This record gives sequence, C-alpha cells and structure tokens, in this order.
Amino acid sequence: MSNPQILYPSQPPIPAAPSVSTTSGGTQPARTYYVSVTYVTLQGESLSSPETVAAVPANSLLVVTSPATPNYLDAPSFPTQYNVYIATASGAERLQTAPPISLGTNWQEPNAALVAGQFPPSSWGTVLKLSLPPRLLPYGEGEAERSDAISASGLIQTIFLWSSEYASFEMQWLARGQEAAAWQDFLKTAIKGAPFDYYPDADSPQYSTYFSTEKAYRQPYKSVGRYNTSVRWRFLRSDARPVPAAQGTPLWGTEIPVLSPAPGNFTVAHGLGAVPTGALVQMTSGGEIWFQAGLYDATNVLLRASEANLTARVLLWSGSPVQYVAQAPPAWSELVPIAGPAAAGNFSVAHGLARVPFGCVIMMTSSGEIYFQPARYDPTNLFLVASDPNLTAQAAIW
Repeated sequence: MSNPQILYPSQPPIPAAPSVSTTSGGTQPARTYYVSVTYVTLQGESLSSPETVAAVPANSLLVVTSPATPNYLDAPSFPTQYNVYIATASGAERLQTAPPISLGTNWQEPNAALVAGQFPPSSWGTVLKLSLPPRLLPYGEGEAERSDAISASGLIQTIFLWSSEYASFEMQWLARGQEAAAWQDFLKTAIKGAPFDYYPDADSPQYSTYFSTEKAYRQPYKSVGRYNTSVRWRFLRSDARPVPAAQGTPLWGTEIPVLSPAPGNFTVAHGLGAVPTGALVQMTSGGEIWFQAGLYDATNVLLRASEANLTARVLLWSGSPVQYVAQAPPAWSELVPIAGPAAAGNFSVAHGLARVPFGCVIMMTSSGEIYFQPARYDPTNLFLVASDPNLTAQAAIW
C-alpha cells in the first residue's frame, strides 16, 4: 500500500471507440484509416479512445459519429466538445479537428490529405503525492438538507431536499518549500470548485471524486519550517481507473511530442494559453530540430527541422520550476540572446545577474550546438563552446 494521491482536476471519461461510416464524395483512392476521438473539457482534453479501423472506398469520404455526451456524475470535468484523430497506421493518429467540434455534431473528412496535427494527449492534470498518510480521519461524515414545518397542533411536516457524504482530514508537518508549495497549488485550484480525484492508495485504481466545500485555504504555522492544512470535501462519485500515465508534471510546465512535416520552419501549438518562459527540445530520432529566432508565442512553438519526419519532445514552462523561500532571489531571469563567434571554439557571454546563476538552459535558434565549458558560469559570464561559426541561441538563466 502506498500513500494517497490527488489528481486535479478530475479526469474526464475516455470515449468509446468511435462509430464511423462513409459518404459519396471526393476523388481519393480506397484507403484504410485508424480513428480515435477524445473529449474536450474546460480543463483540457481527455485521453484517447480505443481505435476504430475504417475501410473507405474510392471516391468516398469518412464520417465520424460524435461520441455520446456523458452525464455529469460520469464526467465532473464536463466535456462539451470532441477531437478526431486519424492515421493510416495503427497508433499513429494525428489531430484532424481544429478547433474541436461540439458534441452531437458528426465530423466529415474534407476532400484533402490528412492533416499532420498533434498526437493525442498522453497525460492529464497534475498529481499531488502525499508524503505521509492523512491524520485524524473520521469514520464517516454526512449532511442532509431538509425543510421542516411544525403546525400549531404539533404535526411535523418534513421535505427532504438532499443528502451527501463528506471527507475531512488534517495534513500535519508539511515541509517548507516544494511540499508546502505543491499543496498550495492544489488548494488554490480546489477552492474554485473544480472537482478532483482522490486515490486513497496510489497502488490501487480505486478513487473517489470530490469538490471542496471551502472557499478559502489556510496553511498555518506548525513549527520551524513546518505547516499544517486541513480539508473538507463533498463526495460526488467513485470509480476505478489508474492514474493516467506521465502524471506529476507541475502546473508550470508541459511536454509535447513533435513530428517535423518537412525540412525548414514549422510550428506546433503548445496549449499553455500564455507565452512560455522557457523551452527545451529533446530529440527522439536522428537529425535535428531547433528553435526559430522567435522561439515561441502565446500559441505556438516556432521550430525548424533539418529533415522531414524527425521526432522530438518539447518541454515548456510558463512559470518558474524553482521552489524558493524567504528572501531567495527571483526564480527566473529574462532570456539572454547568444551570438556565437566567427570561429568555432570557446567564448563567453555576460548574463547580467550579478551573482552565480542557479541554473541555465541553452535553446538553439540555429543548427549546430552551443554547450557549456567545464566551468559553466561565474557571477558575470556564461562560459560556452560553439561547434561551428556564427551560431545563435538563447539562454534561460535563473
């Protein structure tokens, strides 16, 4: 048995394998498609449905039937739209719908080649892992709402409105820094009324969905560097599903798969809803994908590929990944542009922090590589090496 975990916001249901049909139209040859769908909620996109294999005759177009609209108790993170993913090979589905389609509206394939959109999501939400089991757990807690009327003769009339179960407990001795900050992130979300999933045993798929009855949160002082917090949640439903894969990414970051459509510039939507404050490309194939000069904007990551069909993963963050306390220096500095020298070899760039950096990430904006010398930095400079002349990059320093 493992300590509990909280997944927030509550995971949406996964749609059933989509129903498909064909309609006359278009000029494309006969083909076989692999089709999956996802639900889209205000909190994000669900994991992908199982595949449906669709044989589409020549001069015909594929029609995907809208997935069913779930009831609220099956989907507290209520979906209102869906996305369609299609590929010509199993497990390689790419997004075909931008923007998403309203539930109840079927999707019809356009008379054009498939769009090389994004892969389906592989994760959902954020996981708060409890370092210790909760304390002071009550055996049970419930509440009912009713209206009572007593007549002059003493007759009692009762109108029952609703009843509900609750969960409440206290978490003691939260450590200053990452643990207390992780709880604060969760509590800030919970007091807004967003439902979440509580796994009492992280090794078990059984979970219950709750929402917070409280509209404020407190993390009072317990001891030096230690804090308490208490919660009271209203029960919604129980279900069994393992925590979705690849969870635990903090709220400040995301990770997206990338496939280059052709040599040269291309863009990938990052979904953060704001301009990132940093990014890093990690190749998962040969070849090279690097940043364009603009790096990114509020919608897209701006990339460039040396060849077609290269794969990579892009890590982005919209806030600081650094936990700091007391009078720590600001966790994030501005990006520093790097212009490599006219010849390959060692060079230095002033970073402007007036102190030794805590860390630094180099993001290439040209082909080639810029990397650190053995002594990476001091209070004034970054010490770098260029593989080729006239390379460009940006350094994110904290």
